[in-house]
Amino acid sequence: MLGRDVRVQGLPLEAMVPAFTAAGMSAGTVKLFQEMTDAINHGRMEREGGRAELRRGTLGPREAFRALVAHTAA
Repeated sequence: MLGRDVRVQGLPLEAMVPAFTAAGMSAGTVKLFQEMTDAINHGRMEREGGRAELRRGTLGPREAFRALVAHTAA
């Protein structure tokens, strides 16, 4: 879809705010996401049910990422 390889990299918790704000998220939203991630990582919070819920639909990865790719390419 992108015409190139994509590599996933983990980030230290303190790198979340600048990385996600650079991608367009508000600093306040990213800070809340950072706090939630830290709580999950340290066992102070658990995802509901203790695991991810499987959902099925008709939207594939190409459709899901099309708007994001178009936004970042602009």
